[in-house]
Amino acid sequence: MSISNIKITIATIFILIIYSAMLYFISATASLHDSYQPGIEKLQSLARPELIMLLTIMIGVYFKRYWVARLTLFTSQGALVICLLLVIFFALHNGSNSPWVPIEKRTLSDTVKTALFKPTFSGRSTGRVIFNGALSAIGFGILLISYRKRYNKSFKPTPKSGAV
Repeated sequence: MSISNIKITIATIFILIIYSAMLYFISATASLHDSYQPGIEKLQSLARPELIMLLTIMIGVYFKRYWVARLTLFTSQGALVICLLLVIFFALHNGSNSPWVPIEKRTLSDTVKTALFKPTFSGRSTGRVIFNGALSAIGFGILLISYRKRYNKSFKPTPKSGAV
């Protein structure tokens, strides 16, 4: 494995860790609002995995380097896999029975801790993940078409000699 492949792999893993942490946070806190816990919407506004994907797509289309093409393709594929795994996790997860706590006894840190470690996923959670998965799939398609035109590669398997 060459040094450039190692660098691309490390960068892809780093981006996908940030993406998956943001996506999980948004999913776990999807049904929480400032009326339940003041300050939660400000935290939610800081975690935007769709912006990471849009930035990846824009970088991939704009910069004309082969290593950028590989990095952005791997990142969009990885994001799609993460979304698929999260949807499967939501389907298999039995929501936790977290007790309701009166507002005067709640703190933002306790609410976030409960949401992350004892989550109850809602339809909003699934919707956010499906939206991000669709964005990743669209981004992968855009990048693939862009790179196919740019590098003049068909991405089709070449037939072996003598094959019919």
